[in-house]
Amino acid sequence: MDGKKKRQQNKKFWIAAKRLATSIGVSTNNATYIENDSDSNDSPDKYTNLIDTLGSGQGMFVEDEAPHSTETSEGGDETDDKTWNMIDEDPVVSSDSLSSDEERNTCITSDLVSWINKHHIKHNAADDLLKLLKEHGNNTLPLSARTLLKTDKNVLTKEKSGMSYIYLGLDKSLVRNFEKYPSETRKSTPKIEVSLNVDGLPLFKSSNTCMWPVLCASMIHPVTVFPVALTFGKSKPCNLDFLNDTIRELNHILQHGILYEESTIRVSLKCIVCDAPARAMIKATKLYSGYYGCDRCTQRGAWYGRLTYQEIDNLVLRTNLLR
Repeated sequence: MDGKKKRQQNKKFWIAAKRLATSIGVSTNNATYIENDSDSNDSPDKYTNLIDTLGSGQGMFVEDEAPHSTETSEGGDETDDKTWNMIDEDPVVSSDSLSSDEERNTCITSDLVSWINKHHIKHNAADDLLKLLKEHGNNTLPLSARTLLKTDKNVLTKEKSGMSYIYLGLDKSLVRNFEKYPSETRKSTPKIEVSLNVDGLPLFKSSNTCMWPVLCASMIHPVTVFPVALTFGKSKPCNLDFLNDTIRELNHILQHGILYEESTIRVSLKCIVCDAPARAMIKATKLYSGYYGCDRCTQRGAWYGRLTYQEIDNLVLRTNLLR
């Protein structure tokens, strides 16, 4: 075998070894390709040993990547050299760089989601920000805040108390809210005190549609409020069935606590906050302007220019029993 064919064969082995080293993360900066006419240095065995060493235990070396010498005509040598030169100049993209780009894009997406939720950014403002970021090279980001936040297009609701109803869960909402506090606060909190709120919320001035949310406040500084259940309709709830899920889960966590990182955190109820109309509805009593509007006792009020309650002795107090 003449020297030119030996150099051509050795160069093919070197290209295969270089590509294999790049794919498994081995640096080839200190390696040198040697061209020598002597048989001792041009032996393909050393390149075969190099490929075997790089591919040992990796399962990445294929025999086709190290082509053996073939008989070629003299006229085809120049064309073959140009082809292998083009292959040698072609940059090899490492899988490590692709994975690092994917991790960076994932971090940007998660940071944007946290920022939007933390500062209550409006969706139209978030859409404008996403367009600006996309124009400046962040092509992996979506154009819509709904896509970024993975907002559900269809929400399954139930019919309760004559209104559309969805229950978000007290236990999991409390755990998710507790995770937002600093680690020092979480470690030093053996017990969580909560407060509940039920109230009507008008949505539009031109219609009677309103929402009656059940809200929970975690009394850890700073106090945070999160929804537990949502009801939507054209009037107030016709009964108290929309509170059943909240009451059932509240009784459970008051007895057993919540599970967080393999430890149980006790939960206590501090108070239930309602305005006068909501309090009358929840306690199933008359409004304060009615003759039986006192929610402490059952006496009938008397009108003396205004509604008054004269009796102060021998009062029959209200109970949770329906009469």
